Amino acid sequence: MEVANPERNELPDPDPAGAVDDALWLAELRECLKQRTGIVIQPHQGSAVRTAVSEACRRFGLADGPDLVRHLNQAGHGSELFDLIIDRITVQESYFFRDGKQMQALREEILPALIDRRQRADTRRLRIWSAGCSLGQELYTLAILLDQALPNPDAWQLHLVGTDINPVAIAAARLGHFSKWSMRSTPKDIVKRYFVDTAGDFEIAHGLRGKTRFKILNLNEDTRWDGAVDTRNMDLILCRNVFIYLEPTAVQRIVARFSRCLVSGGALMLGASDFIGEPPAQMIRRRIGTIQYLEKRPPQSTTATTQPTIRPPVQASKPGRQRRPGKTVAKARRSKPETTTPNTDARAKIDLARLADWFQAANWKALAAHHEAMLDVECKEPGAWIWCGLAQANLGHSDLAITCFERALGINSDAWLAYLGLGLVFCDADRLQEAENVLKNARYLHPDRAEAHYHLAVVRRLMRRPREARRSLSTALELAREADPQARLMHMPQTRFAELILGLEAELSTLEP
Repeated sequence: MEVANPERNELPDPDPAGAVDDALWLAELRECLKQRTGIVIQPHQGSAVRTAVSEACRRFGLADGPDLVRHLNQAGHGSELFDLIIDRITVQESYFFRDGKQMQALREEILPALIDRRQRADTRRLRIWSAGCSLGQELYTLAILLDQALPNPDAWQLHLVGTDINPVAIAAARLGHFSKWSMRSTPKDIVKRYFVDTAGDFEIAHGLRGKTRFKILNLNEDTRWDGAVDTRNMDLILCRNVFIYLEPTAVQRIVARFSRCLVSGGALMLGASDFIGEPPAQMIRRRIGTIQYLEKRPPQSTTATTQPTIRPPVQASKPGRQRRPGKTVAKARRSKPETTTPNTDARAKIDLARLADWFQAANWKALAAHHEAMLDVECKEPGAWIWCGLAQANLGHSDLAITCFERALGINSDAWLAYLGLGLVFCDADRLQEAENVLKNARYLHPDRAEAHYHLAVVRRLMRRPREARRSLSTALELAREADPQARLMHMPQTRFAELILGLEAELSTLEP
């Protein structure tokens, strides 16, 4: 992602209505974009911004700049107006194998070390994230490097995800079509092996495209970092040439969040011009020649809070048999003796309406902070435990999430959303058979909900059962299309069905019929 540069975009300066008040509404627009995206629009970029505003006013029938700012402040993420402005003020200019020295460090040092660590742990899985991926060249470059580095690529489970704030860029990345200019640093043998020449342009090979996923994500908005993108437990994150356009406080916040998304020993690679100041306590600077990157410290070498260890599996059914609802999870262990008198002060703190508001706003930290209070009063509301469980899962606290979902099922064995939450946690921990079992229960209880079908497809794809995965994806897509496109997913309050539909269509296109 790059911010539009008026020197590259020789566009005429339009004459918007209300020119006398330009300085005021341009300042309001810059503040709006800074608050919502972290992008800082400099005063000298006014020409490019006015061009975008003029186009948006014509397209949406708005009177002038101030009218656009009013509508933009009211518009939610994913609205056509917001997406158009973002598309026009960002320039998606990138190319394959950008920055040869960083590519060399990845090829010769970083990726081999990550692969070796996984092999020694007997876990053939890698999770890599390209943040600010533009048209997808960076993520596809990583897919090529992995295909060359892995001893047996087909034997590995790869989670390769690219995100960008620009929905137009994400749509293009999913298609995988590139101009000759994008290939200017790509060796000829790689072009021949991994691309198809289509009348002067190039298309990424289908097998490679099927290993990648692209999602819309605003890095500046914490509430969007949820299961819709699955940014947890990453081995490697690349976020290059993004921070130079963001305000310093946004950069610090995003880097801290990246550190929580990485596994111990995971790497964060930034652009050569991306300055972040002092890294978080969990991160240490590493150097390979002239190349620097950040590495997440092992738990024993940092005073920062680390993720709890996932405790032994809950009661599991035999493979191939669907468990009856209510029989999947053992009763939750009591944290206090039965004779403990509930803390009345803590009881007063449990406000279900407030918990519901926090869940809808994806305020995971506030929800998780009420975990102990809910234990103190022996909360009997399954919905509250489910909200808390989803919050703990989104914060990476897998064992606490499992405990919450177990408590919900101990109160109501038909709480389908608790089964769904358990499925997500088990999937994230590579406990795929358990994930499939509990997701089957969620599907049994609510066969009309797209969510369980979708996550079953994810699990079955990881289990290398593509036909079953495709059937589950097709069912999920059919059900999602029947829902209100603006309605939000039950377990992902910041994700609408319209977004899920786009993701399902993209994933189906990568699976052979």
